[in-house]
Amino acid sequence: MPRKPRPRFPGAVYHAIARGNAGRTIFFDQTDWLFFLDLLRDIKRRTGLQLFSHCLMPNHVHLLIQTFHVDISAIMGSLLNCYARHINSKLNQTGHVFQERFQSPLCEDDAYLMRIARYIHLNPVRAGLVVNPSDWPYSSHRAYLGSALPDISNPFPILNLLDKDITLAQREFSLYVEEGIRQPAEILSDLLPPKNILSEQEGASTEIQTSQDVLPPPTLEEISLACAKQGGIPVASLRGPGRLRPASRSRREFFRKAYSHGYTLTEIAAHLNVSVSAASQALRMP
Repeated sequence: MPRKPRPRFPGAVYHAIARGNAGRTIFFDQTDWLFFLDLLRDIKRRTGLQLFSHCLMPNHVHLLIQTFHVDISAIMGSLLNCYARHINSKLNQTGHVFQERFQSPLCEDDAYLMRIARYIHLNPVRAGLVVNPSDWPYSSHRAYLGSALPDISNPFPILNLLDKDITLAQREFSLYVEEGIRQPAEILSDLLPPKNILSEQEGASTEIQTSQDVLPPPTLEEISLACAKQGGIPVASLRGPGRLRPASRSRREFFRKAYSHGYTLTEIAAHLNVSVSAASQALRMP
């Protein structure tokens, strides 16, 4: 039976859920968590998506995403494929890292958005990983409470549903989540709105990028500029086999990001004027 198409129109909000293949672990150490978050930042920048909430779990991921001119399937396909290449290269393996198709129920009202934001942030508590959701470092909960600056996720559109005074809204959200901790665990299927995967607005716009499209990767120049900026060094310092520690760290980060976006070792090495063997060795380093 053919799969039903996902609803797609500018401004649609989705609860995207991607699970490890057969429930397997997808994050093995801190570098993996940070690598995924870096990919998410990069895709946000390139697509203009809005991210309201996120939570990375050891074997699955929750994202509350609003799309505009790029389809949710193209966004998630690019994100998950890049991360899968990273993990397969790290573990020297092949095959699926994620289950074949991610879930993306459409969020069509404010009450549902609020419930899903709470559900997402309570995941580490329900899994027994932490007692308080603010203790989990790989979610947006701290940004919702104001104890961390918003970085990847923007909590304010959902907080504004509670109160226009952000301080009061943060307090209300904290109480709302605490109430959820005291209640029996919610089952995701019970949270789904009546129009789960399909919508009457399906295909309402021809301006949005279709799910068959593939997001173009950033250029090697864009990746090198981003890595140099992150490392606080001139981009010229990345080129060549220099051994200064800041340049070496940024160069390794460039190798990893470029490789995750599908560039070959030959292309990567040529861009930084190093040997292919040096690029290969850098990719294997922790």
